[in-house]
Amino acid sequence: MAVEANSVESGKEMPKVQLDCIYDDEPLGFEKDPVSSDQKMQAQDPLQELDIGDGSIKRPTYISANIPDGLRVKLVELLKEYKDCFAWDYNEMPGLNRKLVEHRLPV
Repeated sequence: MAVEANSVESGKEMPKVQLDCIYDDEPLGFEKDPVSSDQKMQAQDPLQELDIGDGSIKRPTYISANIPDGLRVKLVELLKEYKDCFAWDYNEMPGLNRKLVEHRLPV
């Protein structure tokens, strides 16, 4: 389908331009529901488990195994320094509406 368009700029009429519309009926790739499919999503980078707890309580988190060693050391130090900023369970999140974190079955 072609559409003709006139352009009027500062009182001068510009020549007609023909615009062609292209319709693509190819699937976009998100039609399948990833939750219902049997295929599990994989992280692109391999992950390395890291415990940033103080020894009495385990606080596991994951970082990329592909991070260079110098950056990894700095990142681990940063995560341990700010470990109190993370919420590790529901009780550490006052004011969070339970409807956001609960899943109820319609029975």
